[in-house]
Amino acid sequence: MLGYVARPNGLRGAVVAHVDPSMIPSFVRGLEVTLECRDATQIATKVRSSAPVRGGVRLELDNVSDRSGAEALVGAKIRVERERLGSLAEDEYLDIDLIGLAVVTEDGRELGSIVEVMATGANDIYVVRAEGGSEILVPAVAHALVSVDLEARRVVVVAAALEYGSEPAGTQKP
Repeated sequence: MLGYVARPNGLRGAVVAHVDPSMIPSFVRGLEVTLECRDATQIATKVRSSAPVRGGVRLELDNVSDRSGAEALVGAKIRVERERLGSLAEDEYLDIDLIGLAVVTEDGRELGSIVEVMATGANDIYVVRAEGGSEILVPAVAHALVSVDLEARRVVVVAAALEYGSEPAGTQKP
């Protein structure tokens, strides 16, 4: 899932979709997408045009030509077959690839798993939820990440570079 349809835009069937900001350039003319509506119906369509807007991307889709059609799509999940997105450079990942990966420190201490990737102005932040429910913020920058191994479903991080919502289990303040 790349995002979801948030609202209609204008009278001619355009919608605004909330998507990972790094994915906005992927929404090119002719991209085949599947919209999974709230009622579980699926609609296969193509992007006619796209433009970045505040909070996402404005999309014009084939077979959606009026505001009523756009309103019917609100809440629909946007899915794209991975091979249609092209190849990624080394050390580039889709947010969806990271969700659920285990996060451990260099010394092997398990911290939890990634539950969200937040886009910020400077860099992404990985939100890691520990077993007890506390959250740890991992900045997606070179000095905080040691490795990302999609096959092993594991991310190794530098403990000193993390921000804790509350002290994780097993740590003590000096």
